[in-house]
Amino acid sequence: MVADGISLLINYRSEYANALSRGTLDELIARLQTKNTAFGRKQQ
Repeated sequence: MVADGISLLINYRSEYANALSRGTLDELIARLQTKNTAFGRKQQ
């Protein structure tokens, strides 16, 4: 049995691994910051 939290963790780990295979850690962080900023604007 897999709890939802564990399933999400595995999914995020896989997504980050894919992103890192296509670019650098700094690029991944920049993309996440951009997404977080955009998300914050939508919530206001």
